[in-house]
Amino acid sequence: MICPSCGLENKPDATYCDDCGAVLAEAAAAPAGRRAPLPMGSTLGERYTIESGEARGPLNVYEALRSEDGARVRLIEDAEPAAPFEPPADAASLTAPADEDDTRAARIYRSLKGAESAHVWEVNGYCYAEGRGFVEGAVLPGNSLHDHLGGDRLDAGEVQALGMSLLEGIDALHQRGYLHLGVQPGSIFVDAGGTVILDGYDRLVAQDRLPSMFSVIEGYSAPEAYGVGGMPGPASDVFGVGAILYYAVSRRAPTEVSREQFFVFPPLSATAPDTPPDLERVIMKALSKTTANRWASAGEMLQALSEASLEPARVPVGVGAASAAAQETKPTRAAAPMPSAPSQPPAVPLPQTFLPYDVGMKSHVGCVRSVNQDSMLVMSFAAWERSIPTSALLCIVADGMGGEAEGDKASSLAIRSMAEYVLRNNIPIVTGAETMKLQSRDPVERMEELLRGSMEHANRTIFEYSQKDPSRRGMGSTLTSLMIDWPHAVFGHAGDTRAYLLGAELDQVTEDHSLVGKLVRLGQLTREEARNSPQRSYLYRAMGTAGELEIDVYSRRMKRGDRILICSDGVWEYFTDEEIVAYMQRSSSAQQTCEALIEETLRRGADDNCTAIVLHVP
Repeated sequence: MICPSCGLENKPDATYCDDCGAVLAEAAAAPAGRRAPLPMGSTLGERYTIESGEARGPLNVYEALRSEDGARVRLIEDAEPAAPFEPPADAASLTAPADEDDTRAARIYRSLKGAESAHVWEVNGYCYAEGRGFVEGAVLPGNSLHDHLGGDRLDAGEVQALGMSLLEGIDALHQRGYLHLGVQPGSIFVDAGGTVILDGYDRLVAQDRLPSMFSVIEGYSAPEAYGVGGMPGPASDVFGVGAILYYAVSRRAPTEVSREQFFVFPPLSATAPDTPPDLERVIMKALSKTTANRWASAGEMLQALSEASLEPARVPVGVGAASAAAQETKPTRAAAPMPSAPSQPPAVPLPQTFLPYDVGMKSHVGCVRSVNQDSMLVMSFAAWERSIPTSALLCIVADGMGGEAEGDKASSLAIRSMAEYVLRNNIPIVTGAETMKLQSRDPVERMEELLRGSMEHANRTIFEYSQKDPSRRGMGSTLTSLMIDWPHAVFGHAGDTRAYLLGAELDQVTEDHSLVGKLVRLGQLTREEARNSPQRSYLYRAMGTAGELEIDVYSRRMKRGDRILICSDGVWEYFTDEEIVAYMQRSSSAQQTCEALIEETLRRGADDNCTAIVLHVP
């Protein structure tokens, strides 16, 4: 199914777009007055033969053969023009749009024809046929940036080159008086030679003819497109480029930054510590919430990005900059004689990876249910081999579903199979017939891979169990997990169990995979309306309901004094954010915090099982 918002092709049964998060349920029904794409094999004024065509948002996009030379070309028409347009009598002979033609296709032609940039769609001509206007251009490559970012992580040089290509293309539009307003991975293509080509011109507007309302792309549209902080302008396209580069560096999709979080992007150094400081500075400035603090134009950001140094921060792990410099300049000297017999061995400092945590756990069946279908697990281990320390702290809360007979089994299978996978892959037993898988040296990448792999393993375990008996079909579990390798915390998530991190302020780390949760992110429901909605239990993603599952993974950099809460919906739906903060700050003991949260949940009615894990960093 083609997303009506960003044009990305999704699975036929998808409910939400994989890229921008837009609701796809309405995509199947064409809006009233919308022109259907021309059928394959039809001809246009004896000039083109349509080979394929599809609806992409407000446009119809075709691939066709040009009759005069047999060349394959791309055609675009406005499928839902704002007002009926009658081409002039001599329209068949025109090679450019008529002056009165203000359809999207005509705008695309005027903004791109003759543009001196290899990074925008190459437009060749314009024609009228069947009472419709079509802009003609080159066929685009098959791979979008969305596909490109699904492979190996881009290095700093590749990110810089990607940003400069996008900014050069956008600057060409700005120089001609147009705003793109649709910059996102699904509208960017990369050809075989690595050239980045910007597409997705359905939101294109003239800077001096801005509409009163704007169509937005969740995660990539700037705050002003939502009506926050003025009208869109060149800095709005800069925001879109910044969001793409943030995604390319951190692999944290901008859709994770919802409007409830006020467009606050955590620093790149928190999720990708090897990011060159200069590159981070350029990207983070592009993502400022207020336009006054952003790069004012694509050209300004292009210059800053081209001049950015890609040198990483040179501070050895565990060594302060001053001590590192002292070690580099310290003169060599002859070895001193060994002391005869030290009174006691020198102290060996315990690495920060073994930092102790205060963890509390509590679960209750609630006031209504007869069976507790929630499960939770806290597992901590440390090993030291060949002077190399290994440690992990794993926390899981799972909320089973699918009937009293099997919901508790699903959550139990989930935590057990995840624990088994994490232990097996952290401390594997290697025989002569086996080769141990090499793990990333980067702790965040290592934990992300472990959590994602363990949740995929648990998902398959539940699904395969459910397929053995028809009475088990539909069983599943929500699940939120946490791994810590100080100071890095990585969360894995599926469903509506939540994780909160309380530092300087409360950060709801996870996003609910529920219908009402999506409507809140789209601005169609308030949090209070979602809390009281009868559809609040409808989930579109959970463990064990299908053989394959998309896992959300989030990373955070922790500080001493931080506190984490992981809880089932039977807890969080009874508390406002302000109340959660108050309870998490209430006691110095994590177990006392858990006890207080569950007791208050029971006092307020607890119509579901209620389960919580609280973690304090000393």
